[in-house]
Amino acid sequence: MSAAMDLILKIETNFARLRKEYTLFLNDVNTLEPYELRNTLEADLKRLRNMSNLRTEENFRSQNIIAKVNSHLQLWKRQVERKYSGDPVAAARMARMKAKKQMADKEGKTKEKRKDTSKKRVVISDVGNQRERVVELYDEYMRLNLQLGARKMANFAKFQSFIQQQTQKIQSSKKVDNVAYEVSVQDEKVVIRSRSAK
Repeated sequence: MSAAMDLILKIETNFARLRKEYTLFLNDVNTLEPYELRNTLEADLKRLRNMSNLRTEENFRSQNIIAKVNSHLQLWKRQVERKYSGDPVAAARMARMKAKKQMADKEGKTKEKRKDTSKKRVVISDVGNQRERVVELYDEYMRLNLQLGARKMANFAKFQSFIQQQTQKIQSSKKVDNVAYEVSVQDEKVVIRSRSAK
C-alpha cells in the first residue's frame, strides 16, 4: 500500500473518531473539546494536500475526504462558538451544569479549599519521551479554564513547546533531572507553577 493511501486511511479513521468525540462534547457528555485529535487530523490533511503524483483512485479519495473533513471542521467551529456565546439550548445546558456545581459546593467545601484540591501535579524529565504527561497537564489546564468560562482553546503544540522550554531551563539552572508542574486556580485565573523535583 502506498504512503498516500496509508495517510488517507488514517485520516478516514481519525475523522470517524473525531465525529464521535464532537458529538459527545457538544452534548456535554465530555467537558473538553477534542483539540488534540483535531490538531492531528488537520496536520494530516495538510500533508495529504501537499502530496503529488497521486494515482487516480488516491486523488479521488483524497479530494473527497479533504472536502468532507473541512466541511465538518467549519461546522464544529460554528457549533462551539454558539455553545459559548448565548445559544439558548447551550445556555440551558450550562445552567444545568452550573446548578449541579453549586449543589456540590454546598457540601461543606469553601472556595479556598476547592482551589487547594484542584491542584494537579505532574513530574516531567523528558518532554519528547513523556508526551502522555504533557497531555495530562494540558487536559487539566484546559479543564480549569473551561470551568472559569474561557472560550478560546489553547494550542497544544504551543503548550508542549512552552513546557519543553521551561523544563530545559529549570534542568539547566537547577542541575536537576525532574521538573514538577502544578496547575491550579488563583485569583480566578489558571496558573502553572514549575519547580525542581527529586
